[in-house]
Amino acid sequence: MSEIGSLRLCAVVQKPLGLEAVDRADLLSRVRLAQENDEILIAAFKAKGSKYQFTANGTILVHGRVNVPKEEEL
Repeated sequence: MSEIGSLRLCAVVQKPLGLEAVDRADLLSRVRLAQENDEILIAAFKAKGSKYQFTANGTILVHGRVNVPKEEEL
């Protein structure tokens, strides 16, 4: 027991991605597709001095938050 204690081991749990993570990824993909079709959002993004920005995966953010277009399904 004393040898194990002196090793200062740390247990790390690696959980596989669950359905919740898959659902979130799917939702973000649907939001991104809706953003591509939202002409008002695209115009706001292109406006001079806009606070909108693109992420590396193409999602449009405003003030660091995902902008969700007004679509009933979302």
